[in-house]
Formats: sequence, C-alpha cells, structure tokens
Amino acid sequence: MIFSGSTRFNGTTARPQRDLLDQLRDKQSQLEGKEGELEESIQEAKEREQEAALFKERFPREVKRAAHERIDRSIRVRFGQAMQTVLPWISPFHPDDFQWVGGVIDGILWHGLHSGHVKRVIFVEEKAGLERLNPNQVEVQSAIEEKRVSFTTIRVPQELKRLMEKKVRPLLTE
Repeated sequence: MIFSGSTRFNGTTARPQRDLLDQLRDKQSQLEGKEGELEESIQEAKEREQEAALFKERFPREVKRAAHERIDRSIRVRFGQAMQTVLPWISPFHPDDFQWVGGVIDGILWHGLHSGHVKRVIFVEEKAGLERLNPNQVEVQSAIEEKRVSFTTIRVPQELKRLMEKKVRPLLTE
C-alpha cells in the first residue's frame, strides 16, 4: 500500500490534499487490478508453455506414426496395382477370361469365355495372407451365394447415342 490515509491535514490544504489522496487511492486500486490481471496472464502463459512442451514431446511421434501409415497405405495400393496385372496369370483359369473391375470386388472371371462357351461366372476378390473381406464384400458374397444375382440390359436412347457420336467423334479424330 502506497498511502494509508491515516495522516490528518490542516484546513487550508485539506481540499487539494484530499483530492491528491483520492487520486492516490484510485491509482492504488488500478495497480491492484493490474496486479491481478498480470497474475492471470502469467498463469495462462505457464499453461501455454506446458501445452507447448506436450506438443513438442508428442509431435515427433505423431509425424512418425503418420509417415508409417502413409507408407503402409502406399505399399498396399502398389501391391493391389501389381495384383491387377498378375492375378489373371496366377489363377488356375485362362487369363483372357478375367476382367478387372475394382471397387467392392476385384474382378469377374468369365470361365471358358476364351473358348467361346462360358461355363460359369465367378466373382473374384484378391486377399493377401489372412486379410478378411470388408462388410460390403461380405454382403456381395452373400448375395451371390444366395443366388440373388441377375442379368440386366440397359438401353441407351438412340437420340443420346447419335448425340454422343456427333459430339465425341470429332474430339477423337483431332
């Protein structure tokens, strides 16, 4: 505390001194308020410093984990791309009978198509090691096994076909 206010002033100087005393008390209150704000700011800075320390500790691990995930994903994608080329040749069926589809299933095998007589149609999903089918693949497998399969022809309107030929053909010949 700067001034306690216990000293008495004589009458002629009392008014200016009282004003000065009031100003001192105001300044003292302001300083005490600023002191509280400063303590809060110091506490917030300490908390941010602790958060920064945790971030510095975790950041290298997170970067390393993300890099490993990215590398693993890349390896899986590249393996899948390689299998698109190899799968028809390592299967017990004729490679010309295999058609790559991608998506929920990897491909369809038209067994015997190369000889002009399709003996059966086989949906193919390539998995390495102990990999399991995802839920959508299990659903497709169930539909096929339960013979919920059909053949549909979708007819494109003739006008649309002519329009496409008229618009697309010139682009192909440029």
